[in-house]
Amino acid sequence: MLDRVSIENNTRPGLAVPVLVSLRVNAKPERVWRSLIDPEELAAWFWPRKLQPAATLEAKTGGSYRISAASPPMAVSGEYLELTRPQRLIMTWQWDGDEHTSTVTIDLVPARDGTDLQVVHDGLPAEAVEAHRTGWSDCLRRLPAHLAGTDAA
Repeated sequence: MLDRVSIENNTRPGLAVPVLVSLRVNAKPERVWRSLIDPEELAAWFWPRKLQPAATLEAKTGGSYRISAASPPMAVSGEYLELTRPQRLIMTWQWDGDEHTSTVTIDLVPARDGTDLQVVHDGLPAEAVEAHRTGWSDCLRRLPAHLAGTDAA
């Protein structure tokens, strides 16, 4: 199984810079969806195990989520704005201690050999774009091993 992460940066004058990260995984959309909305599954792949991640969430429109790490201590949380199973998830995104809130849209599209997953993180300040592009890329690189049941820490 060879998965590919592609990254784009689309700048819009006068607006925050969106980050686009894409990945094709060898799993059906319903399986990928479960990895996004089940708190145990999300914690298993979203951040490296060495960070001791945990996730709590209420997977419904208006529900909240929180993904935290023990070492170093950090967390991101937000509200689910849309959940269309197993196609689209839209949520707000706010780091603990940060006043800025952005929006993340995750689309899952069936592909002949699995699922095309696309993350669009919009509303980021310019100085946060590179860190979020790197973060999403690193995060999504762990997903295929999780889906295959061969989690790499």
